[in-house]
Parts: sequence; C-alpha cells; structure tokens
Amino acid sequence: MTHHSEFKNHIRTILGKHGFADETDLDIGDEVTIERDDDEQDLVIEKTREQNLSVKHVYEDNGNECYEPQLIFDISNPDEWNAVFFRNDRIRVRVRDPCNEEIRGVTLSWTDRLITQQYVERDD
Repeated sequence: MTHHSEFKNHIRTILGKHGFADETDLDIGDEVTIERDDDEQDLVIEKTREQNLSVKHVYEDNGNECYEPQLIFDISNPDEWNAVFFRNDRIRVRVRDPCNEEIRGVTLSWTDRLITQQYVERDD
C-alpha cells in the first residue's frame, strides 16, 4: 500500500465518522471540520472541485486563514489519489508538481500524524 493509499484510507475513515460514505458523497464546497481544543490545528477536509479534495490544517494569522499544511488531491480515480498541490503558509511554500518529492514526504509524514494527533486510530 502506498502512502497516498494509507492517507486516502484515513481520510475516508474520518469522512465516515461524519456521515459520508466516502469522498464521492461530498458536493463541491462541502467540508468536514474537526475543531481541536488542544494545541493542534483544526483539520478541514473540503471538496473544492469535482475531481479535487483539499485536506488542510487551518490556523489564523493576523486575521487571515492560513494552512500548515494543505494538500489537494486529484480524486478522479477512486483507487488512486494523486497529490497535485502542496501549501504551507508558515514556511511560505507552494508546490504544484505531483511528482515532487516534498509532496510525497508531506503525505507520508501526515499519514502518521493523523494517528498520533488522534484523528484516526491505528486500526482504522
């Protein structure tokens, strides 16, 4: 299983806990927000286009909504999501290259962070 597949499975688990069968149940503009009471940032999953799903940690800086990080996936193939955009406002990085190693690295580390930050359980 690739890191994108593990990430996809975790996001589908979160969507399922919020009443959606999977990403195809979301309409454009629909979002699931998990607000945190601790020091962690809120997690937002949003369908931004028919073929795109945005997953982001959100914080506010001087009244502006910022992301650390944001990944946008092409979900046109339900079996294989492809990260097509990466953004991290804290370090001022934006990448639109799906073959970029930085995007792969972020997806891999975020897969583990979804567990350690208790958005999903290891068995999910």
